[in-house]
Amino acid sequence: MGNKEASAPLLPGCRYVKQGSIRQCHPSVSRRKNRLDLESSGYRVLFEAEWIRHDPVSFAKQPLLASWHRVVAADGLLRWNAANGTETIIRPELLGRDDLKIFIRENDGGLSGFIASLGGGAVGVSNVFSADPPDESLWEEITALASMEFPGLPIVGYERGGDLKAALSAGWTSIGPLRVWVRTVEP
Repeated sequence: MGNKEASAPLLPGCRYVKQGSIRQCHPSVSRRKNRLDLESSGYRVLFEAEWIRHDPVSFAKQPLLASWHRVVAADGLLRWNAANGTETIIRPELLGRDDLKIFIRENDGGLSGFIASLGGGAVGVSNVFSADPPDESLWEEITALASMEFPGLPIVGYERGGDLKAALSAGWTSIGPLRVWVRTVEP
């Protein structure tokens, strides 16, 4: 019973992030069906996107995939975070996990990257970024890499804008809208 973390009260609408021994509340809500209106409760829409999925693909280790590397050391993560603007979010502790892989590719001096994580019987693709405008080939490579790292599992994520268009062109399927809300006032 001496676990303070287990006895700490949880607040509705909080996504908890642990930093050291401190849990911080990051109030946000995501809804798959876009039917919930939270404005009267002090939230605003942060962004809207589309949930997407792709069946796993069979693969041959093609030369085009050789340009991608797994980030396994802190210095590589520093470069990855600087290129993605996530310096305080994606932390070095993630590098040793078997269920999460961070990928980086350098092309013509620019960096591209993404995260593939295992959970719920699927591979989640997130934090996709590219030095060039997103295109079909980027998403084909993401699909192949996710299938190589976690074979036989469906691949899921959410995107909007140019990344959504590129993913759909690469064979991904939209499976529904996503709306992410963020709290604008303190409870």
